[in-house]
Amino acid sequence: MESCASPARHNWKGAMTEDNVVWGALTQSISLDIPHFQQDGGADDIRWSKGQTVIAMLKQNELFFLKDNTTYEISANGTLKIKELTSSFEGIYKVSVYHKNGTNLLEKTLALRVMKAVSQPVMTWDCTKRSVVCEVQNETNAELTLFDNRTQPLKKGTVKSEEMRLKYTWPNLPPWQLRCVVKNKASEKEVVVQNPCTEKVLDIYHILSICGGGMILLIFLLLLIFCFQRRKKQKTNGKLLFNPDTEYLLGLVGSW
Repeated sequence: MESCASPARHNWKGAMTEDNVVWGALTQSISLDIPHFQQDGGADDIRWSKGQTVIAMLKQNELFFLKDNTTYEISANGTLKIKELTSSFEGIYKVSVYHKNGTNLLEKTLALRVMKAVSQPVMTWDCTKRSVVCEVQNETNAELTLFDNRTQPLKKGTVKSEEMRLKYTWPNLPPWQLRCVVKNKASEKEVVVQNPCTEKVLDIYHILSICGGGMILLIFLLLLIFCFQRRKKQKTNGKLLFNPDTEYLLGLVGSW
């Protein structure tokens, strides 16, 4: 009996897959799992090969052959690990699983491609202009995305040159937290930063509230001084005249 799983469902750890192409990051390791493989299914022989050369083999869940133990590792479940990828590791790899009676249980062929891992993105804030810039340098063939609260994309672009910048300006209150993600086919990195402008906006509102209260108090004090001076002047001249507005203000002063 022979079965072959869909390549899109494979779990190739350390890489991103598309069809039968596997992407690995330069100088990093990659682990290749065997899709839909159950060890209790009578498997007796697991072989990994590159081209026509066998590079790792398990028999009865134990290591039987390993071409280079400084480059490859194979676990008891058949997962193949390739260490410190270089461009020389690119090529066609095949995994074959055989039953105790020699029947082929599974066979999968894939193409390994190696590319440079992305660098860490950097975020720069400008609270005065209510804007943030996320940028990444020395990258090609990468995608840069700015997220709000880790889920909603705000800005998205493709790095076509060696430098990429995304600028976002918020219209009203600033977002509490932003996440910037850069990725290519082999790797992904992100930076999550709490918006420093949020605290500044709250501080401004607090200052404005204090200033507003102070202005009201100052106006009230000036009004009191004006009323007292006017009343004193009227008494001095012996002309304390009835004035509805004055009586109303004096009533307020007396009650206060």
